Amino acid sequence: MTITLDGPWAKLTREDGRVTAALPLVDHCLDVGAAADVVFTAWRDPLEAAAGRALSEQDVARFCALAALHDIGKANRGFQAKIDAGDKLKVGHTGPVAALLNHSGLKRGAAAQALNAVIAYWGAHDHFAAVMAHHGRPLDEFRVAGRMEATPWTGHVRYWMPERSGDPTLHALHVLDVVRARWPLAWEAGAPLPDAPRLVALFAGLDARRLARLRHEAFAGRGTARRGTRAVANGPGTRGGRGARVPAARHAGVRFRADIRG
Repeated sequence: MTITLDGPWAKLTREDGRVTAALPLVDHCLDVGAAADVVFTAWRDPLEAAAGRALSEQDVARFCALAALHDIGKANRGFQAKIDAGDKLKVGHTGPVAALLNHSGLKRGAAAQALNAVIAYWGAHDHFAAVMAHHGRPLDEFRVAGRMEATPWTGHVRYWMPERSGDPTLHALHVLDVVRARWPLAWEAGAPLPDAPRLVALFAGLDARRLARLRHEAFAGRGTARRGTRAVANGPGTRGGRGARVPAARHAGVRFRADIRG
């Protein structure tokens, strides 16, 4: 049994060591952004308290877009090689993003320029670092320059370099384009994101715990497409400690875009 994909994958289902289903990276990113929208609706009051000001609709759109971009690093060649069960390569997807943004050659590419522009124009340096730490710990690759003796992202550079098989940076650029099309308000001119440390820390916590749980629950189905999943947001201050069950957002739910052939 083989699977044919039309782009990078984000999640795999294996049975007896064989890949039986794959969740496309673009779909996964949109799912997580939609989950962030649900969470920001339920947690609006504490998030605004942490920010020290009201959050505009553009602020929320930008936070959703940043959440959606959390796995953009999975486009790198080393991570994608994990689809081969016999490949022992241990390549992550968060630290490599620092290589894409900072390497002297890679940072001149369209993907890095677009992502660096987002970080700069939105005032999102800390917020993006928080998103990249969505597995629960800060990354050495995103520490402030000059505070480390070595540059930990240099070992990731080769996984972004174009080869005959393709250019991983183009896949990262495609993710950016799709996220921008879904949340266009985020890219319009506007004030920078609030950068209160409490807000950034809370955003990091929401991304690492709440959104991870929502997206993993959405991917729980094995071998079949699960559409129209419903997310549960447990916002503080809800009666009995229970959040409201809300309809699935436009992109919520898993869509397996893979041809499974025996």
